[in-house]
Amino acid sequence: MSKQPKSLATLPEKHAAAPAETEEFLKHGLRERVKELTCLYGLSKIVEKKDISLDQIFEETVLLLPISWRYPDVACGRICFGGRVFETPGFEESQWCQSADIRVNDRPVGSVQVSYREARPEEDEGPFLKEERDLIDAIAERLGRVIERNRAQTALAHNAEELARSNKDLEQFAYVASHDLQEPLRMVGGYVQLLKRRYGNQLDQQATEFMDFAVDGAKRMQQMINDLLTFSRVGTHGGEIETTDAAAAADDAIADLKMAIARESAEVTRDDLPEVTADRAQLTQLFQNLIGNAIKFRGDARPRVHISAEREQNAWRFAVEDNGIGIDPQYADRIFTIFQRLHGSDKYKGTGIGLAVCKRIVERHGGRIWFESQPGEGTTFYFTVPYGKEQRPQ
Repeated sequence: MSKQPKSLATLPEKHAAAPAETEEFLKHGLRERVKELTCLYGLSKIVEKKDISLDQIFEETVLLLPISWRYPDVACGRICFGGRVFETPGFEESQWCQSADIRVNDRPVGSVQVSYREARPEEDEGPFLKEERDLIDAIAERLGRVIERNRAQTALAHNAEELARSNKDLEQFAYVASHDLQEPLRMVGGYVQLLKRRYGNQLDQQATEFMDFAVDGAKRMQQMINDLLTFSRVGTHGGEIETTDAAAAADDAIADLKMAIARESAEVTRDDLPEVTADRAQLTQLFQNLIGNAIKFRGDARPRVHISAEREQNAWRFAVEDNGIGIDPQYADRIFTIFQRLHGSDKYKGTGIGLAVCKRIVERHGGRIWFESQPGEGTTFYFTVPYGKEQRPQ
């Protein structure tokens, strides 16, 4: 049975006997609730301002306090945080006050206080209403969340600066390596080859093999240096990220691999591919690395590679599928790490940096890359790339 609304007869006796007084009582309560909601709304508008500092938030918030209490003419407010104090003009300490701790991670980091400069009638707890006690708690809780968010943003900005500095250091190292280390390596390799040509007929077979090892080591070191330079420049020397034809990028990659495809009698096919938001050159490099790996790590059968794409909620998901030797899933993280190899260089040439470059390219575009495979059953690499602007859901 539904409850009936209270009649005037069920209200306190003094209000039942005086309808006009009851109406004024209800209006007064409504005005107080409006003031409280206006305060919380004002605080929300303050913290949502763009590029506002924490100090500015406290300076503006403290001014909301007096006008939100029952007796604004004698109310004053104060916010304390981090050794700093923010007060309303004419703030006075008094015995008629209430406060709440500002807490972050359940630890007090500051406080909010409202005081009356003069005594006011006793309410639930001193001159303050229960709703006002709830309000000051709500303000303190919201400020705690603002501080926590500010600290997270500061930490994020600091990490971004550290990452930028680290990338700059990596690029500088790669520049030094590519220029200052290449020349002595070329000299070592060149002189060893010269020794072999000039004195090879005076050396035994073992000495000749040692020279071949030295030359091969110098060449592999040069290749590692060049690959490291490529890896370091993915995020700093990329082109414009713009609407790009993925089919054209895939075709460019296939054309660049023409000799390897012919040598291995490989078959590389693709579906119709969409336009995406990408760096054209890096998307081509991404396809080239994945197709090249598929051909390199072939099985006994003729290499077959197929490229396809499917629409997801926020991006295109590309797949590069092969029928090669496959990858054990336990190496899911390792294969995307720089210089990590699953096979010896005597069997499969390379420095182990190709998939690390793929990962950096995909992450630069805001996507992710992963694979599905079982040893001996081929591998499918997946990666996501955002839609072109005209393809984004409305």
